[in-house]
Amino acid sequence: MVLPENPEVSCLMTGHISPPIRQDKFCGVDNAIIRLRVSVASVDGKVNSRCIDLLASRLSLPVSSGEIVRGKSSKIKSSSIQWSKQKTILKRLAN
Repeated sequence: MVLPENPEVSCLMTGHISPPIRQDKFCGVDNAIIRLRVSVASVDGKVNSRCIDLLASRLSLPVSSGEIVRGKSSKIKSSSIQWSKQKTILKRLAN
């Protein structure tokens, strides 16, 4: 996870997506990689959308503030999230 000093830019987060389960789940942060489990199959970009939904919900940000920028067809994804304060993001990910 790369968090910039300038609040006008976005942070780049790397996530590892696990196979479908019954319920979406934020599994925590391990070695700067966000671990997510999602309830949808990887068809037609549904996993990508669900990842952004899950991150936005966890960070209390609008869904429109995030996008997958790398790894759209991979288990390892990099997402860009517009953010306001670094400490707020880190605190929300830690809880």
